[in-house]
Amino acid sequence: TIDEEKDSAPFQFQIVSPSTASLGISADKGINIYFATSQTPSATSVDPAAQVLYAQSDVFDEAPASVDIHFSHVSAYGKLTITGLDANAKISSVSLTAEEDWAGRWYYKVADGSFTANSASKTIDIVTSSAEDIWFACAPVDLGGKSLKLTVVTDKGNYVKTVTIPSG
Repeated sequence: TIDEEKDSAPFQFQIVSPSTASLGISADKGINIYFATSQTPSATSVDPAAQVLYAQSDVFDEAPASVDIHFSHVSAYGKLTITGLDANAKISSVSLTAEEDWAGRWYYKVADGSFTANSASKTIDIVTSSAEDIWFACAPVDLGGKSLKLTVVTDKGNYVKTVTIPSG
């Protein structure tokens, strides 16, 4: 972040990727980050637009000519395989609704790595036609011991199942 009205030290650079995940910075609340509530994963990976990365430079006394930046993942990731469906059913989408917020808008405090919900969501919608290896990204929250409702939309009707996420 650079204070445009101030041309003196310190200088520090922060980056959130993808740019659509960055909703601004609040001095007291942290970086406002969006974890996608609608995702289209590939067969082998999470939707690139849902993979939130963060990088922060060192603090400089003078504006540097170049800056080394090292990204780290801010999102958590999951992979789902659905069993018990009609073998002839054609899937058009999958919806995951958690007991707790785990997507949408969150504040991320870099200093301590904490997250605070800010218009967060309990539901992630996944556009897929697969029942296997369905990747998704979410806010890094602990859903251990909590329920997760799975709704699979198919041409044969909806398949709904609620499971409890194991602790740990």
